[in-house]
Amino acid sequence: MKFNIVTQTFAPTVGGMQFVMTSLAKALRAHGEVIVFPDAAAHIPGLKCIHTPMIKPYRHLLKRLNLWRSLTPSNTIICDSWKSLNALPTFHGKVVVLAHGQEFIVQREKKQMRINRLLKKATHLVASSHDTLQRATTSFDLSHLKTCVIAPTYGLSSTSLPSKDTSNQKIKLLSVCRLEERKGLQFALKALSHYKNKPEFDWHIIGDGEFKCTLQSLIQELGMTNTVHLHGRMSDEEKQKMYQIADLFVMPSYQSGSSIEGFGISYAEAAQYGIPSIAGIDGGVKDAVIDGLTGWCTNPKDTNGLRATLEIAMTDHQLRLQLGFNAKAYYTENFAGSVVLEKLINHIEHAHA
Repeated sequence: MKFNIVTQTFAPTVGGMQFVMTSLAKALRAHGEVIVFPDAAAHIPGLKCIHTPMIKPYRHLLKRLNLWRSLTPSNTIICDSWKSLNALPTFHGKVVVLAHGQEFIVQREKKQMRINRLLKKATHLVASSHDTLQRATTSFDLSHLKTCVIAPTYGLSSTSLPSKDTSNQKIKLLSVCRLEERKGLQFALKALSHYKNKPEFDWHIIGDGEFKCTLQSLIQELGMTNTVHLHGRMSDEEKQKMYQIADLFVMPSYQSGSSIEGFGISYAEAAQYGIPSIAGIDGGVKDAVIDGLTGWCTNPKDTNGLRATLEIAMTDHQLRLQLGFNAKAYYTENFAGSVVLEKLINHIEHAHA
């Protein structure tokens, strides 16, 4: 097979979507030739990336020309979102568009019409979660598309990783995310302020973002500077060490305006290490964390509910271990990179309308 990946988000820039698209491009090399058409210059060993600098209003036109030069009828085009469909020339082969969640929260009729028009260029739609597919189906005409749900975890390992050390009596909490309001960390901080010493815990927060200063102030205000640690960005190796010692992953995200968690790859990363998660209830998180099986899904704005969930997760050692065991098994079956890539290839090759 030959794959042409059209994307606005790609390495070397850092972010969740950049991770997804770069990982997908690398993984597809095992199934055929891969050419990437990013918005910015990219130099990834083993990948052919075609980029010609151009100001934004005309970027899609130049990308369309580059695509037209390299396309053959046997190629499969994969677009990172509906926006990248704008760069496609006339093409009668397979066109896969990825759907992530918040891009389908549309409040303006003009934008809805534009998305419907661009979706006509696609033949397949792959949603990151059942919530995303439902939103897309409710708001847009997908009748001509072959649709499915596949977790966007192409970059996660398919091999077994070392189990974490559970010998330390102090509970170790972990959060890995962009620091923004909708991740719900502020609600977890307030809830945990009631349990600072019962049980004893350390909370490590990895990531950066516009909400960092607010979290720092809140940590100080609540007198939690000795138990909650903001680490900023970390290398993959450093993050791996943090996952290996963590007992519980905490990120009770929620919808804020048109911003929502389409899936939540960090929950799957935690499950990879046998760590149960406390997640929210909005968006696609219910695909990433199965409530009562691999973790807990709770409304972070429900103060009493979140406090009770945290108390159970932190005090019931056996339940936490069981849900962590379940999370790792669920990860292996549903989220490992080789598993989701096989699902994507099968959908492209064999899906029926």
